Amino acid sequence: MQSLTTTRYKIELHLSDPGMTLLHRAGIAGLWMTLDRLARQPEKVPQLSWKLTPRSVVIDWQGSDREALNALLKAAFGIDTDGLISLAGLGSETMDLQNRLTVHQGIRGTFLQHPSTYKAAGLESKALRFEEDGPELVVNYQTLASYTHQEFAEALCDGKGWLNRDPISVAGWLNPGAVVRHVAFSSHTGFEETPSAALALLFAPVSCLYFILRSRLRDKRAQYALVVPEVKDLELYARRRRQFRELGYRNFYASSLGDAGLRFLTFGSTAEIARFSGVQRCQVLTLGTVAWSSQQKSRTDLHTVEANDRICENYRLASALFTDRIAGKADKTFVATSFARGPFKFEVQQHLTELRIPPVVSDNQALFAGGH
Repeated sequence: MQSLTTTRYKIELHLSDPGMTLLHRAGIAGLWMTLDRLARQPEKVPQLSWKLTPRSVVIDWQGSDREALNALLKAAFGIDTDGLISLAGLGSETMDLQNRLTVHQGIRGTFLQHPSTYKAAGLESKALRFEEDGPELVVNYQTLASYTHQEFAEALCDGKGWLNRDPISVAGWLNPGAVVRHVAFSSHTGFEETPSAALALLFAPVSCLYFILRSRLRDKRAQYALVVPEVKDLELYARRRRQFRELGYRNFYASSLGDAGLRFLTFGSTAEIARFSGVQRCQVLTLGTVAWSSQQKSRTDLHTVEANDRICENYRLASALFTDRIAGKADKTFVATSFARGPFKFEVQQHLTELRIPPVVSDNQALFAGGH
């Protein structure tokens, strides 16, 4: 971690700042993770210094605001030799292909859906094998030449290169779903953020997770679920987020929003470990096209998923009973998700979501829990 210098340029973000949504706090976590990684390569951002605590991020720099922010974003958001999005905060350069594909396709399917947010470089395909004697899964993806996160310093700064003091307009790619509903009344229905808050949102893709939806219960166009964690401790969450590097591509398929949220909350832990890691809840949303706004992607569904001991235990039993598999033949294989995990029902009570386990799972609990 680099020490702070005494300058008059500063960005200071706290989890408890007014107006911080779950996505803002996830963005602060993504920025924390990025700076934590860059502390090992300070030569990439020589003009920056920062201080990281479990609940805050403070950044100082010397020289031009635009140059300093450009250096940060260039170091944070890259593209690897396979044309995939590379994130310094996740240590993408040391991630295996399956994890890099998950991150790339997840961000493309959520934050970077609109063609104006990226420059495509072509189409590519990779063959993945999950078991030595099992079938291959061919993954097709669009390679990138650039994407909008890399150039966002221009939006944060004014014409003279100084950090804006006034709020700036927020496009849908920065805060998925938060877009102008009526162009004719954009001055009343648009969204604005301070430059510091906008910078936090910019780093949300680093800390969020992405699941591919293959359920008949979902709109066919809503292919990706975006999981936004409830971050209470930046250091502990950074540790937890990096645990997902251990999972393969097939682990990021889900049959519903509840399935995606619970896969995130129960991965490799009990509810007690989830509480220790500072993550007990998350929001899961899908983006798609709605009839009244066919030219933009909007939030088509959203659930808040909460973890406790009962929920974690029952979901593990369901996961053990209803597993996913590779199906199909030759080069037309796909991950067949278990629809039996889809019937998890959600009821909103006091702005939280309580999980209702379907009878088929509860009836099998004794079988897997030794009669408890």
